[in-house]
Amino acid sequence: MNDIQKSDFSIRVSNFKDANFINGIVKKLLIISPEAFWVLLGQIGTATISILGIKLLTHVLNVGEFGRLSLANTIMGLIGTNLFGPLGQGLMRFWSIAKDRNNLEEFYILSNRFAKIVTYIALIITCVLAIVVSSLKGINWGILLILSCIIGTITGWLSLRLSIFTCNTSKKNYCYS
Repeated sequence: MNDIQKSDFSIRVSNFKDANFINGIVKKLLIISPEAFWVLLGQIGTATISILGIKLLTHVLNVGEFGRLSLANTIMGLIGTNLFGPLGQGLMRFWSIAKDRNNLEEFYILSNRFAKIVTYIALIITCVLAIVVSSLKGINWGILLILSCIIGTITGWLSLRLSIFTCNTSKKNYCYS
């Protein structure tokens, strides 16, 4: 064999060893829990698509446009995580208490009321910030802020619904009192 064929053969052997290693990990995950395997697969898929998406966007958008997109994503994430996140965690905690006391109807009414209050607060803050930003930086920045805040608010509101839905499943592991 010449040098090229030897290196090609060693690459094939190392790929085969890697495949056996990965196959062993997958088998261990399936033994632990089939659900853990699907969660891991979903996380890997999400990370891969995110990296590829950022790579694509850096080639398509110029520096200013990419900066505005990053700012919009940051605003959406902050609203969803910092405004609605703690409320969702609190709702998950008190769902089991309400279920044990047979007060789920009152819980749903109260959780909807809190969700509306937080949504109104987010929209009021959005309007005030949009006026300030539009007067300082121009209407384009104001529109960007408005859209980012509205999408962040919708995402946060949906995450509240998802938190309650997660508690309402038959799994007992999600929501503890």
